[in-house]
Amino acid sequence: MSNHLTRAIISASGATGVKADIAAVPLEDSSVVSFIDISDPTNMSILGSAGGATMTKPFQVKLDITNSLCYGVCEDDGVFIIDFSNPSSPSLLGAVAVQYEQKHCDIDPTRDLVFGSGFKASGGLRVYDVSNTSSPSLTGNSTAQTTLRGNASDRARNYVFAARTASPYLVAFNVSNASSPSQAGTFSSASLGGASAVKLDEDNDIAFVAIQGGIAAVDISNVSSMSLLDSVTVGVNTSPEDIAIDLDAGIAFTPSIDQTGLYCFDISNPSSLSLISSFSSATHLTGARGVAYDPVAKVCYVSASQASFTLDRVTAIDCSNTSSMSYLGHVICARSPGRLAINSTPRAATNGEEIE
Repeated sequence: MSNHLTRAIISASGATGVKADIAAVPLEDSSVVSFIDISDPTNMSILGSAGGATMTKPFQVKLDITNSLCYGVCEDDGVFIIDFSNPSSPSLLGAVAVQYEQKHCDIDPTRDLVFGSGFKASGGLRVYDVSNTSSPSLTGNSTAQTTLRGNASDRARNYVFAARTASPYLVAFNVSNASSPSQAGTFSSASLGGASAVKLDEDNDIAFVAIQGGIAAVDISNVSSMSLLDSVTVGVNTSPEDIAIDLDAGIAFTPSIDQTGLYCFDISNPSSLSLISSFSSATHLTGARGVAYDPVAKVCYVSASQASFTLDRVTAIDCSNTSSMSYLGHVICARSPGRLAINSTPRAATNGEEIE
């Protein structure tokens, strides 16, 4: 990663933004990450894959677009790094196997760190030093909380916020000292039941949390005294495992495993959240569990792990009209695709990946 990363000043929701053309998709049951050509969302194709014995059950990846590096965590292993400068022939640079049962991660490129969430009883936030891409290492951990789910790095303040499905539902970790992360605050509210994923509006100190049946917004300006701004549910169990946001447009998306669908929410006023619409497809969105949004193309990419490995896929959904989303295309990428990432969405606008 670059220690001197410059965030692009781009209108991600406008015509001058950078459209995504690559998706990185971890395949949980094949120990590889596949790279997909999404330049035409109606005609996507797999370009290449990379993996290895130290990549057992990869579930989530994040991209450092500036340096064409893909970082991820594994359920049965630790952290891995893939060079995707040639997506038709990506290569595994390094990995560390530490058996911490992780499914979720975020990155801080300015500090060469990857943050992994332990999702079982051993739990905890794990901090990895990835400054040496061929030899990543575990540098610190906190076991203050167990069964953590999705996490998000607040880079300006050196906090990591992690979701939990049970109380406390949102946990703040101080990672200013990477070798000794510590719990800085927790937040419990019945409105956050089933919290599973989180994205941040760092400029306004707000966490958007995917919850059972909807989303919630939490004021995180004071991590020792966080507070609920609002929550909205759709009246059914949705079991979301991911969330994508576009702060410029004031919208958020969550995939639904239980409802074979994708939900779009209005987050323009965090104190008054609302559902805009939903799109459902038993054919394409059964087992939907990962989502990435391209605010330039106005397309959501949803990974779905279906009952048969041969049906597992990434589906492109047209979100140009958020009141009436529609199917664009899909590509089969068997073996349980997890939480994917795309090479677009400047972080300053969307809390997405890194672009220079």
